[in-house]
Amino acid sequence: MSVDVVRVELYPGKIFVAEGIDGSGKTGFLGYLYRWCKQCNVPVKAVSFPRYETPTGERVKAYLAGEMGNPNPWKRAWLFAVDRLAAKDYLLTLRKMGYLVAINRYDISNYAFQGARFPSPAARKLFILAVRTLERGIFRIPKPDLVIFLDMPADLAFELKKEQRTQEGGTPDIHERDFLYQQQVAAVYHELYAKSQFDWLMIPCVHNDGLLGPAEIFASAKDYARFSLPVLELGVLNLLSEAGDTGLSMRDLKSLFPEEERSRIELVLLRLEWQKRVSSDRRRQRYYLRGGGGR
Repeated sequence: MSVDVVRVELYPGKIFVAEGIDGSGKTGFLGYLYRWCKQCNVPVKAVSFPRYETPTGERVKAYLAGEMGNPNPWKRAWLFAVDRLAAKDYLLTLRKMGYLVAINRYDISNYAFQGARFPSPAARKLFILAVRTLERGIFRIPKPDLVIFLDMPADLAFELKKEQRTQEGGTPDIHERDFLYQQQVAAVYHELYAKSQFDWLMIPCVHNDGLLGPAEIFASAKDYARFSLPVLELGVLNLLSEAGDTGLSMRDLKSLFPEEERSRIELVLLRLEWQKRVSSDRRRQRYYLRGGGGR
């Protein structure tokens, strides 16, 4: 069995999605995640929706620039959904290859931003159900393994986004410059979280009325096992795959991770052995990717 086949069978990657209103710090958060993955020997790819550099993303860009007038929410949702459909095979391939795919905005943004156009809870619920059926049912885009919801008060996020655009020398798009709309979107995000909290991880961006810095927000996310353990597992599996027949000792494995993560590597190995994705030679005190490297 080739190493590539072993990778696909024993450790497909993960899809992590950062969600939140404009200005909530998703790009900064994912930057920290990307660097942490690199430190932990995790193959990682960053994807951001809309993908403005693609034909489908260019249409979304035109809409956000106000070049399409005021299309109804169904047409808006279609524009964003088709952009994700065009990226579907790429996302599936990355996950099969064992990558951690770090996505900035996904289908949840479609539910929140376009669902906010419906003041009636019943109409909004119907709309979100229809868009979810389109994206995950008909288009069958891959389901994320974890949604990280960055919970930022709308007034703070609005000012931060405006400041960012000023520093970039640009202007806010039609979503970013509408404060009332951003408030409505924030409310819908909380509705979605209340219904899906076991699939989501909500990270508050404010503590005691004070805005947390990007490093503090990312550190609080790492405290959650369902965020940090999958990343560390991918790092261990990747290292054992590269080690092949020789395997790695516990000491060797720990030395390849940042110092602050080394205390959790034993737990990660126990989980992987229980899942039968890693085997060990107790006499030689070495660990191997199960089924790979001739083992």
